[in-house]
Amino acid sequence: EMAFEFAGAPIEWDGEGIDEVGYCRRLDQVVIRINPEYYRPAEVDSLLGDSSFAQKQLGWKLNTSLEELVKEMVSYDLSIKKLAII
Repeated sequence: EMAFEFAGAPIEWDGEGIDEVGYCRRLDQVVIRINPEYYRPAEVDSLLGDSSFAQKQLGWKLNTSLEELVKEMVSYDLSIKKLAII
């Protein structure tokens, strides 16, 4: 969702489970579909990581927020495809 938002093409979700799709009104098309090959019907709603081990053992420190990371990745992907933010 963040990636599409940053690219200027926010999506809306419709349907449930294997029939859920991501629809972009701006593009007037479905841009995300579930691939049954990778669908996990018993998926958990929330997965959380804990970086405290890496912080303690390796001295690792967070220096990029999730939002910054998504923005950087989308910008790069758009640049290699020579696309602009919508």
